[in-house]
Amino acid sequence: MVYGRPALVASIDRMIEVSAESKREKVLSITSHLGSLTTKISALPTKGKLQYVVEAVKQVFQYAGREEGIGIKIRSQLPAASGLGTSSAVCAATVGAVSRVMGLKLSGEEIVDLSFRAELAVQGLASRAGVSAAVRGGFLMLEGGRAERVEGPRLRAVIGWSGIPSSTRRLVEKVRRLREERQELAELIFDFIGEIARQGAVCLRERNLGKTGVLMDLNHSLLSSLKIVPPRIERMVVAAREAGACGAKITGAGGGGCMLALVGRNEKRVLEALRSTSADAFPVRLGGRGLRLT
Repeated sequence: MVYGRPALVASIDRMIEVSAESKREKVLSITSHLGSLTTKISALPTKGKLQYVVEAVKQVFQYAGREEGIGIKIRSQLPAASGLGTSSAVCAATVGAVSRVMGLKLSGEEIVDLSFRAELAVQGLASRAGVSAAVRGGFLMLEGGRAERVEGPRLRAVIGWSGIPSSTRRLVEKVRRLREERQELAELIFDFIGEIARQGAVCLRERNLGKTGVLMDLNHSLLSSLKIVPPRIERMVVAAREAGACGAKITGAGGGGCMLALVGRNEKRVLEALRSTSADAFPVRLGGRGLRLT
């Protein structure tokens, strides 16, 4: 969501898997593709690559009113700092796994709330959009503190990873400065972005792929006007459109990360076009399942 405007978010069928187990010692151990960490519960770090996981564990401890030794293992099908909501997904999965091990029975909304607090603790600025999509799955319209499910088909799409890490905090601050310096223009852009989200929900319900793609293109143009789309991703978006994508746009907060193309029957052509730009491209389905606790 952008300054109170609605946002339309979707989950994808790529997973981050978090498993947790109790440990006798009062330690937290984490093993992941980003590295490993073993530390005493009494001395949890406040910085580092695994800070989202640490903060998610802290939130569960605070909710439970107690601390336990926990061992965590993480497997991811997504690149980190890619603008695909990986921090939201890992926070939600960690909260779900650790709360289950500690014998807590959290509702979906409680998991969203604790995951949001974990992201906020790390970034200083955060939205419930990512964690809501990660927990609930499918398509969601977020507006006024509410998350309404939008019924629509699972859409064929392609994601292109630019290789440029995306910093949510840095980009949110950049947009905030623009709003302070040119408030009237910024508010107009935000209004347009919000209306595109509303119309996007209508198009999904009507299963209108063509109009959904047009709205994606419009959204990308507005985000470009906020100066948060790097040249590399602009080239990837153009390549996808020229290869037959129905629509294409940057994902996440901007500044780097990924772009998303709605492909219809042109999945292979769009994949080849993006890979020709040296991007790491892979197919996905939009509207996948959310958090699963096993």
